[in-house]
Amino acid sequence: MRSRATPIIAFPVFVLLLLASERIATVLLGYFPSDPDVWRIWLSLRTQFGGFWLLVDQFAGGAVTLQLIGLGMVMLACCSLVRVRTRFAIPFLVNHIALLFTAAMFATSYQARTASVFADLPGLETYMLPVGFSLNGLTGSVLAIGIAACGYCHYLFLSEARRSTREVAFALQTLKRDL
Repeated sequence: MRSRATPIIAFPVFVLLLLASERIATVLLGYFPSDPDVWRIWLSLRTQFGGFWLLVDQFAGGAVTLQLIGLGMVMLACCSLVRVRTRFAIPFLVNHIALLFTAAMFATSYQARTASVFADLPGLETYMLPVGFSLNGLTGSVLAIGIAACGYCHYLFLSEARRSTREVAFALQTLKRDL
C-alpha cells in the first residue's frame, strides 16, 4: 500500500521543492547579481511564488535559512505521511490542500487590479483581486501535474473503497453460507 501512496505525496513535495528553489534563487541572486541566468530563473519563480513569500516575510519574518528549514520540516512531514495507515485519507487531504494552495498562489501572484465603484474596505488595502490568470509553461506544468496527482488520488481512494466493499460483501456471503 505504501508504494501506491507515494505518488500522492509527490505533488506536495514537488510544490515544496519549487518554493525552496525560489528561496535558493533569491540567495544566489545575492551572490551573483550580474548573472542573467540567475535573474531569469529568479524572475520566473518569483512571479509564481512571490506573493506567498511576501506574506511569510510580512507575518513571520525571519531569515531565508529559517524559511528553508521550515520548508524542509514540512517536506519531512509530507514524506512521513506515506507510512500512515489510514487508507489514503490523510495523504488525500494533503494532496488536495497542496493543489488548492498552488492554484490560489498562482491566481494571487498575477497581481491584477480591478476598478470598483465601491468604497475602500478597511483591512483589504494590500489584497489585489485577480481578474486574470497568467498561464505560462511553469504554471501550466505545475497545475497539470497537480490535476494528474488529484486524479490518481481519486482513483486510489475510490478503488480502496470498492475493495473494502467487496471484502465486506464476501464476508457477509461466507457468514450467510456458514449459517
